[in-house]
Amino acid sequence: MRKPSEWILVMNAAHARLIEGLAAPRSPAPHEQAIEAHPQRPGEIMADKPGRSFSIGSGGRRSAMVSPSDPQREAERAFVDRIIEMVEKAHSAGAFDRLVVVAAPEMLGLWRAALPPKLRQAVSREVARNIANLAPLPLQEALRDELTSE
Repeated sequence: MRKPSEWILVMNAAHARLIEGLAAPRSPAPHEQAIEAHPQRPGEIMADKPGRSFSIGSGGRRSAMVSPSDPQREAERAFVDRIIEMVEKAHSAGAFDRLVVVAAPEMLGLWRAALPPKLRQAVSREVARNIANLAPLPLQEALRDELTSE
């Protein structure tokens, strides 16, 4: 019988890293897959001027319209959807049994909202912490500290 495997997903709004387990102290870092968001500055997302509309009951005055959604938030949701798709494929292929999610708090909220029920069952732990930008060795140390302290 094979040992159950646990993968770790570390993410923020710009980066995600899917790590195949936690390395023992002074061991080489395990294999990881990196996913990058398509970086866009707010000026690139909202490059056009807002539309204009006539105000009701104000004698033909026009005013700027407010965007019905937050384009930055929509980009973050699309990034979370890409991550979920990748994680689902790995889980369906039997690559791991359990998943630990370590994410920036706002991304953790988006993750929870988009997570399908089958994958939700595989999540063994969630940690609200933004450590996705750490180099591999400091990241392993931070994960070891976070996940071994109960």
